[in-house]
Amino acid sequence: MSSGPSLDELMHDYLDALKSGASQRWPAGRWWRDRRCPGWGSFRHRAVSLAEIAVQCTRRAPGAGHRKLGEALMSEPVLEQCEACGRRVPGYDTVVLSSETKSRSLCSNCFNDTMAAWHGIDFQHPTFEPLTLHDVDGVSHLFHFCSRLGGPGLAVEALEIKGGQPQGYEFQVLGKLDQDPLELFRRLYERIRRTLARKHIVDGELGPRIGDENVVRGRITWDDESHGEVPRLVIDGKELSWEEFGRMLMTYEGFQFKLAILDRSDEP
Repeated sequence: MSSGPSLDELMHDYLDALKSGASQRWPAGRWWRDRRCPGWGSFRHRAVSLAEIAVQCTRRAPGAGHRKLGEALMSEPVLEQCEACGRRVPGYDTVVLSSETKSRSLCSNCFNDTMAAWHGIDFQHPTFEPLTLHDVDGVSHLFHFCSRLGGPGLAVEALEIKGGQPQGYEFQVLGKLDQDPLELFRRLYERIRRTLARKHIVDGELGPRIGDENVVRGRITWDDESHGEVPRLVIDGKELSWEEFGRMLMTYEGFQFKLAILDRSDEP
């Protein structure tokens, strides 16, 4: 019985896809659920629809259905071994190349090295230390930073870490291949500060409500309790169920609204 494609074969197919123009967006642009593991979410971006080659990041906090157990067991990052260099790194700092039968995990550095060789550039891995920033209420938020080379360019990301796992805010900025990572980091840092200075959900007499600006910005995520039939939202760095957000909207019965969906690298 075949053991499935090797790491080299998966990477070769992915790079061929980039060369053919099948994937002109940064892989982190759009994600959807690929498989379920107890207490750990997994997302996949389809890089090549014909070859079923994907780039997959395991970087989500324990799902709602496993949250209490996950928070108790996952106070430290879940480590995964890179199949290229052998280092053990947090799961949210890995990239997984997968086919329908096999998957191979690479640390961000090894993935970037491969992408740099494909682009024919000399890429120096930037190191950004974690930062703790405070929001408008004085609440602290710890951010982990990572950089990834993709088909169209370089991405620098910030993930809020709670209990050793990504949970809450996520940010991303995109730049050209030859752009200074420090410049992208500065842009990312300023975006984080602007976002933390805003608050969309406030406490009302009858419970949480939408703030006086009548504008809500957030992120759409998976909801374990509904098995993905409806989303779970992250607003102000906090998770809200679709039902909870719907109750807030009922205050505006009879009003009109406008919904805008943006790429995760765009600033709302």
